Parts: sequence; C-alpha cells; structure tokens
Amino acid sequence: MHEFSADRLRNALQRLAHFVAIAEHGNIDQDWLELLPADMREVGQTAMQGTLEGVANLPVPITQIAISELIETFEVDGTTYDEIRKRTSEVNNTLRRELMTVRLYCVDPKHADLLKSTDPSTKPKPPFGVEVECNFPDAIDDIAEAGKCLALRRNTACVFHLMRAMETTVAALVQHTGATLTDQKGETLPWGILVANLKSKIEAMAKGKQQDDWLAAHSMLHSVNRAFRTKTAHPEKTYSDEQAENAFQAVKSFMQELATLI
Repeated sequence: MHEFSADRLRNALQRLAHFVAIAEHGNIDQDWLELLPADMREVGQTAMQGTLEGVANLPVPITQIAISELIETFEVDGTTYDEIRKRTSEVNNTLRRELMTVRLYCVDPKHADLLKSTDPSTKPKPPFGVEVECNFPDAIDDIAEAGKCLALRRNTACVFHLMRAMETTVAALVQHTGATLTDQKGETLPWGILVANLKSKIEAMAKGKQQDDWLAAHSMLHSVNRAFRTKTAHPEKTYSDEQAENAFQAVKSFMQELATLI
C-alpha cells in the first residue's frame, strides 16, 4: 500500500500542467532551437524536482523515470526549448497513461494516523496509548492491525483483531493473578474459562479498592465477551462502520483501564 499527500500531488500536477502549457504552446515567435537560459533551467529543474516528489509514492515508475530524465536535461548547458518541450510532453503522456491503471482510495482524516504504523520511520503514537503497549506487548500487533482495518473500513476484520487483542489481555491478567491459564496440554484456556478462573482469584483478594478495581475489570471482560467476541465468532456476523468504530473505542477504553491493574 502506498501513502502519499494529496496536496503534494495536487501541487505536482499544477507544476506539470504549467510546463505542458508552455511547452505545447509557447510564444508565437518562439525559436524552439534557442538555448534555454541558465536561470530558466534552474527554475525548471526545481519545479520538476517538486513534481517528482509529488508522485514519489504513486505506482507510476515510468513517469518517475521520465521526470528524472527531464531534470537531467535541465542540467545540460546546451539544452534547447525544443528538447524541454518534447520531454515535458513525454512526461505528461506517460503520467496520463499510467494513472489510467491506478486506483486511489481516500481514508477518513480522523483515521489517517492509524495507518502511519506502516512506515517505521514515523514512530507513530500507539493507538491505545503507551501504557497499554507496555503492559500488554502480545496485543500490540493486533491493536495496530485493528486500527488499519478500521481506517480501511474492513469492519469485521477490525473487530476480529480487537478480540484477539482482548484475548491476549485476558491471558495476561489471569497470569498476573496466578489463576489457571492453560489446560493439561499446555494450551491457553478459552476466554470464558479464563474469566471464570480470574473471578475466583479476585474474590480471594482482601476487600478494598484493589478488589473493587479487579471486580470492575472482570465485569468489563464479561461484557466484551458477550457484546463482541461471541458474535464475532459467528460466521455470518458482520459489522457496520459505526459498530466497528464503537467496538474500537470500547476496547480501547477497556484496555486502558485494564492496564492500570498490572
């Protein structure tokens, strides 16, 4: 998946359109064999560099090569107006043809940050916060994938990943309390059993704020299981944009609250 700035693309197309207009029409008295002045070569090179940056993340490799060659042409002292006209026309036609094979999809700006984790260099803010990421490291990947699916409106996949993240969270909470986590074969027990095992450990705690917080957490886990996980497991269950958004925000709140217990 390619990420690009719509504004940078708009600017790039404007620059290209401007040069195409000059190259294809020019002045009536223009001598096309005349050498391009140094200052105009510098302006053209800068403009085409901006155009190249604007289409850098689009799947238009031939256009990128054509623009690079045009930039190199601007660097040559003996470049004529005619050479620039031909190469500019070539860039324009190549981009037009390549864009005919490309489909662009728009992501809602409010979800754009959820896709930034596709680029490691951006170091995005964790979708559910640093505390959740630190306390539930096994859930990091599913949380990130849930965010990407939400941004791309893959709603059912979003909720599936959210439930996988919650499942690892439940396991972490159970392990933290010392409750039974695995069966005799060493495999992690189903969510419902884990929550039941967790309750017995909570009831054994001394009465007070700590026990109250854990009881509230237990109630959250039970609610999430009934509201989302059981339904998600059903093969015919799908989710609307609104339902996926609600699930994402609900699980985010749950996990942020649960992170304070560890």
